[in-house]
Amino acid sequence: MENTKKIIIISIFIIFMLSITLAIVFWFNNNNQESVNTNQENNKIENNNEINNNQEDNNETKDNEPTKENNIIEDNKDNKKENISVTKDKNIIFFGDSITAGFGSKSKHYSWANYIGTKYDFASYTNAGISDYRVSTYDNANKWLVTQVKNHYNDKNNYDYVIMQGGINDLLYNTPLGELAKDKDFKSFNKDTFYGGLELYLYNTISKWNKAKIGYIITYYTPNYKERGKSWTYDDYKKYNDALKKTLNKWNIPYLDLFDGEYNNQKFSDLLKVTTKEYLGDYLHLNDAGYNLISPIIYEWIKTL
Repeated sequence: MENTKKIIIISIFIIFMLSITLAIVFWFNNNNQESVNTNQENNKIENNNEINNNQEDNNETKDNEPTKENNIIEDNKDNKKENISVTKDKNIIFFGDSITAGFGSKSKHYSWANYIGTKYDFASYTNAGISDYRVSTYDNANKWLVTQVKNHYNDKNNYDYVIMQGGINDLLYNTPLGELAKDKDFKSFNKDTFYGGLELYLYNTISKWNKAKIGYIITYYTPNYKERGKSWTYDDYKKYNDALKKTLNKWNIPYLDLFDGEYNNQKFSDLLKVTTKEYLGDYLHLNDAGYNLISPIIYEWIKTL
């Protein structure tokens, strides 16, 4: 009996110890698993954070760096700015005698004014040239270029360019040169002389269009032209053209010298073959071929004003 009790007690003790051991093992395993899970979760979070940070960095880089398409757009904008013509959408008017009017063309009304006004990118052009008009009033006050200038004072267009020409008829009618005034007081200008009439021509143009780009075309040499049984020498032409240049310099007006000037190392007289009728149909007035030849050169000069 006594032995049986001992066996029961020992068995209970062994069972108790086994239970404690199993409990300890179970607790230890659970703690290890939670630690593993926690570490895995932390690793996932860290990895996700790194991925998100990298993506944000990449996005910032993309936002800050221009794309190829944007580069092309910017380049195109720069190219467009460089390619914008100085004459685009500008208004231009041409004053002068029959050469500006286009008397030698087939239509009698086609000249460098029409060629330039239609060929290039001006918003509008006006050919105010008129045949037989002069710089002075010496022999005919009714054919004075200043009158033609004033006739356009009320034009709706505010001209950006004013291109002037004239003087050949003053030569042909032997207008006295007179003297260049010492100042720019219009009251001192004698309109019956070449100098005085020219200064009034310039004064009235500049006064009206003082913000415009103004230039003057000096007429080419016409050695074989005759009128009323008369002809004129090179020195006759030079005398008036020298007076023109002197006056234009006084008023700071740029000019294109078709008389003594050159283009690509060739004198304009040679370019226009002034001793033939190839470009001067009557040895004085340009024909259509002559205007087509000289007009692009005039336009290039206009762009420099």
